[in-house]
Amino acid sequence: MLTPELVGRSLVQQDCLAVLQTWRDRKMILVVNRPLLLSYLKLLKSLGVPVEQNRRWLWWFTSSEKVVYSETQTEENQSGFQLCQSLQQNSNAEMIVCSNEYFQTFNETLDNWVPVSRFQLLPAL
Repeated sequence: MLTPELVGRSLVQQDCLAVLQTWRDRKMILVVNRPLLLSYLKLLKSLGVPVEQNRRWLWWFTSSEKVVYSETQTEENQSGFQLCQSLQQNSNAEMIVCSNEYFQTFNETLDNWVPVSRFQLLPAL
């Protein structure tokens, strides 16, 4: 799972973009639900991503080849942190990837949260 802020930072930070490229290349599959999907799209729109590009993002974020859609309902007005934490607790997502800057704001160690600097895929079984 990717935090909304990581998706936004991928537009300007190479290390965050590399995580999205790993997903694009089908080396990992995202877990999303409706509120998390909406938060991705709202963030991209707020960053000035044109409507046509936002539609492409929507296609990528809903592709059954790249995403597992969870019916788990979370409140839509939650923060990106709360959305990811709640969805992860109710799904089989192995990790939540966030930017290094976001990770540094945590006052505690959170299970399954991984900053970009420590991101690596688990070996395939």
